[in-house]
Amino acid sequence: MVCVNFLPLAQRGGRDRLQKLVWFLTGVFFVLAMTLSFFYFCLLQRQEEKWQQAWNHYQLLLPVEASRREEAQLQEQIESKGRRVQQVLQRSLPWGSALETIGQRLPPQVWLQEISAEAGGQLRLKGMALTQRDLVAFMKNLENQPSFSGLSLGLVEADEQRLDHFELSLRFKGR
Repeated sequence: MVCVNFLPLAQRGGRDRLQKLVWFLTGVFFVLAMTLSFFYFCLLQRQEEKWQQAWNHYQLLLPVEASRREEAQLQEQIESKGRRVQQVLQRSLPWGSALETIGQRLPPQVWLQEISAEAGGQLRLKGMALTQRDLVAFMKNLENQPSFSGLSLGLVEADEQRLDHFELSLRFKGR
């Protein structure tokens, strides 16, 4: 079907105006779409630049992060060893106090040659005494001290100079 409009141009305006409006709106829509596309493209470019900057910063920080991790591991190892040392010190004998107490109870005619610690705060003393009476006095001094318990005499031998070599064991309880 074909439509022919025989009206004069002044009266035909309705359809031509609609066509012009449609063309105008199409042009506006096209310009708007192009503007939005350009704006979106610019936003993507900026975002890409920011991502690239962040990536570059990340690459710069990788060695620092690795170094920080190594330092944290070393710190943890040091703290772990420190805790182990503290545990050992808590279980070990307070040598300063033990030696001071033994030294205060030692008669002048008794000499200690060796002091050793065994498990559980057990001490072993080896030494010499001028006479057995001096050794007995030393043992009584240790027995009267509340820091010690379980005193036992292990071995007494006299040498050619008539010095008594002895071996004692006792438990140090602390002050």
